[in-house]
Amino acid sequence: MLRNGFAGPLADVTVALLVLGVSAAFALRTLGLAPEVDVLLVSAEDVAQVLFAVEYLLRWYSRDCRPSYLLKWTMLVDGLAFLPLVLGMLGIQVAGDQAALEFLRLLRILRLLRFLRDRESFVQLAGIFWSGAKDVRPYQLQLVRTVTYIYILLFMSSGLVYLFEHPGNPAFPNFFVSLYFTLTTLTTVGFGDITPISAEGRFIVSVSILAGATLIPVQLSSLANSFGEELSDKNKATLPEIALGPWQCRHCNEPSHRADAAFCFRCGVALRPPVSTDATQDP
Repeated sequence: MLRNGFAGPLADVTVALLVLGVSAAFALRTLGLAPEVDVLLVSAEDVAQVLFAVEYLLRWYSRDCRPSYLLKWTMLVDGLAFLPLVLGMLGIQVAGDQAALEFLRLLRILRLLRFLRDRESFVQLAGIFWSGAKDVRPYQLQLVRTVTYIYILLFMSSGLVYLFEHPGNPAFPNFFVSLYFTLTTLTTVGFGDITPISAEGRFIVSVSILAGATLIPVQLSSLANSFGEELSDKNKATLPEIALGPWQCRHCNEPSHRADAAFCFRCGVALRPPVSTDATQDP
């Protein structure tokens, strides 16, 4: 029962909402809000981190505490994500910049991908909000997957650029300026009004450009193919049944013609003798 509880859709939705909430809190904290608001956001982040850690341990326990289960990529990412919380609770201070520890927190956004790995996972998650989730179409899954991939790429890139540029570059005062820079960079607009100056920031931008140049076209191509297949299926479903007649072309021997066809669709020869329209004269 414990295993089913931590693999069910309700637990997945809770984790997804917590991930989005922590991501929003991280971005808002960079705005220099009032001290009481900042304290509230920090407390909310800490509570979420504790919940993540508890969920992590219970999920491992539900798998009989198998060491091999800890090597799954979701468990590795989750373990690294709340490592800053564990170090803080143990009173371990990390020398130098805190950007590396904050980067580990950002990794949790990757957990959103687990809900989109296949149709079954997506149907379970969508079933919480939509009664018709069982009828989800492939293009709907691909649409959500494309949006999620782009969101993760933008969030990770913007967050990392901010973490490494903000301490020494006044051009990056908060996360949202970094998001603006990331958007203009990945869309190749590149206004040039903001530039990274640190080696880490430039490296992150380079990796982000390469990731965007490969990831986004692939996802958009898959989305276009999914829409094309959906339209093709609908067209096939709406085509009327066409009755075939017994007419075989005398010229090219094509056997398949519509029942109302007068000429061969392949060579154009008349299929049946023309009906005479001459009126019959009475004697």
